Formats: sequence, C-alpha cells, structure tokens
Amino acid sequence: MINFMRFIPDLIGIKFSLFLILLFPSNIFGEEKNAKNFSNSSAVMSSALFEKYSLLKFLNHSDWIHNKKNYYNQISKTIALDEKIGDSEKEKIILKRFRTQWQRFSYDAMEKLNNDVFNGWNDSSINKDLSIREIHSTSEKNVKFSVFQYDEKSPLKFLIYLIHRNDIMIEDLDLVVLNVLESTGWSEFTSTYAKVFPKAFDPKIDINLHDPESFDSNRRMFENQDWGMAYFSPRGIGALDSIEGSPINGKYLKKLKLSGQSLEEMQVFDVIRSVNAIRLLEGMKEVPLWIQSHDNMSANVLYASLYMNNIKRLDLHNLPESHAKGPKYIGMSNFIDVPHCLALAVQKTRVILYQQSSDYPPFAKNVIDVMNFKEKSLSVREALKFD
Repeated sequence: MINFMRFIPDLIGIKFSLFLILLFPSNIFGEEKNAKNFSNSSAVMSSALFEKYSLLKFLNHSDWIHNKKNYYNQISKTIALDEKIGDSEKEKIILKRFRTQWQRFSYDAMEKLNNDVFNGWNDSSINKDLSIREIHSTSEKNVKFSVFQYDEKSPLKFLIYLIHRNDIMIEDLDLVVLNVLESTGWSEFTSTYAKVFPKAFDPKIDINLHDPESFDSNRRMFENQDWGMAYFSPRGIGALDSIEGSPINGKYLKKLKLSGQSLEEMQVFDVIRSVNAIRLLEGMKEVPLWIQSHDNMSANVLYASLYMNNIKRLDLHNLPESHAKGPKYIGMSNFIDVPHCLALAVQKTRVILYQQSSDYPPFAKNVIDVMNFKEKSLSVREALKFD
C-alpha cells in the first residue's frame, strides 16, 4: 500500500493535528536526536569560499554549540587577540567577525550561483510571460481535483495538480502543500488518483495500478482538514518526461550540457516557476504555502528556495549531504555544498529535514547559533517510517 503520509508535512502546531495522532500509530513522525560528529567526515565537503573566510570552518564541528569556549580560545590565537582580553569581550569580538564573514560569504555564494551555476536563467526570466489557467476540474467523493497549466507556449507541458475538499474555496484553505515529485513520488501520486480522476491524466498512465487505501486516506484527510495538496513534476519526471512526444533522454541532456546547463539546474528553475505560477491562482496570494520533496529533488527545492519569497516552510526528506551524493550543477565544482546552501536557506524559510538517522552535517545549525537566527529555523528529525 502507498502511504499517503509520504505527501503530508509534519503537523505539529497545526490546527486539527490531533486527528493524525489518533488516526496513525505513535512514532510515525520522527523525533530529533543527537547528531554524529561530522567534523572530520568526508560528508562535509570543503568549500573554496572557506579559504577566503576561514572562521567559518569552525562551524563544521558538531560540538560547536556545547564547546564554544574552547573554540573561542583557538580562534583568539588564530586571529591574534590580546591575551589580556576577558572572555566576554573576546566572545563579542569573535562573534562580530563571524557575522561579518557569514554576510560576505552569503553575498559571494549568491553571486557564484547567479553568475556561474544558474546563469542559464536569471531573476528577469523567473516571472517572464508567466500565466496559468485551469484545464480540467472535477470532483468525486467530495474531493475536488483540478489541473492547471502554465507556460503554454513551451514545448514542455507544465502541469500543477491541486486537490482539496469540494466544498471549500482556495482562499479559505489553511495551507497548501506543494509536493515536488521525483520518480517514486510520481508513481505513488498517479496510483492514488489516476483511476478516480482518469480524465485528469495522460491516457498512457495505467489506471489499474490503483491504491484505493491511499485514496481513502487522502479523502479522510480532506474531510477533516482545510488543506490543499498540490503536486508538480519538474522536467524529466512524470508529466514532463518528454518534449513534444519525445522522451527526455541523452540527446536532450547533451543539448543542455552544450548550453552550459544540466537537467538538475533546469529542474530548479521549474520549481521556482511552478511556485510563482501557483501564487497567480485566484485566492492563493495569501494562503500559507509549504513545499515538500524527497531525495535529490529535495536539494533542487532547497536551491530553488533561495529565489522564492513567502514560503512558509520546507519539508525535505533524505536531503543529500553533498553534491557528491546528490544533483550535479555545472559550474558548482566545490565552491559551496548542500549544507552551505541549507544555511543560506534558513535565513528565509523554516526547514525541516527528515534523515534516515536524524543526522546531518551541523554547519547550518551552527550558523543559526552564531547569527542568532530563530531557534526553530531548522529541525533535523528521523525519517518517517515509509521514507
């Protein structure tokens, strides 16, 4: 059975969350645990920027928060502070230098991403000629299923699926969760809904691969919650696995590479455009929007979040610890890595990670500590049972 909870974010603090606690076994949601020490682990990729901002290297240590005094002593020797300076004054000076370096690091990192990594598109193209319209809508068993298309002039058919209870308007939803799908997610999505709403999907989809229990679970959720669930597959996945009937294959990927781009970079662009398109829907301007994704696609969502505003939260499952294990972006080299992007992202959006053992390189958490960001900017939890 496909578990619909794969598509539902953590619900703590959300109205009616007791419904899910009663409906599902305890411990279905992950709990935070102590992280392992990544300080000398290959999981922490070196950043070329760290050669310029050497203090930031200290933030790779998982014991930073609990052992700051010792690190302050090391740093004071590194930057040649007067030994007569008291601990309190020493901390003020070091934190000021940390914050200056982080601000400069953030600026340089975004410059690198804009000029060398995501240079196939820019801020002006993110919203260029963007429009969206409904191409299908139907209801069954009090569930409304709508399909929207944006960028209709593109050879790619960009579709966004929006599902909610039939008797509620979009503007009255408590939140919308956008699920950015990878291949497994697309298969689970279609097996849940394609047989119930066959006209909403491509005829090539086998509607007999249906999971009725998954649909019934979703239906009960919509009955009890004023939520909307949206689904989007970037190019190369699901509804966007072909261009004008031809599969996205080696020929298309080679063409992208010759133009200095990768499929993953364009998937980042697709995520940004999809979010901006959703915001154009009537009634969606003020509805809280969460984004959820899994595996390599979660890294694409993380980078996309740097270019989006008004995102309430990211729920990222099995986020790669490094580009060595995750998506490949041309021009990235070892300039920054996924943990550094995570630290950039938490400045704008709350992020919840679900990892197999509730571990993740500590760089972002330590940046939050040094920069005095909100404590709940980042949580790392054990992956849900079905991840």
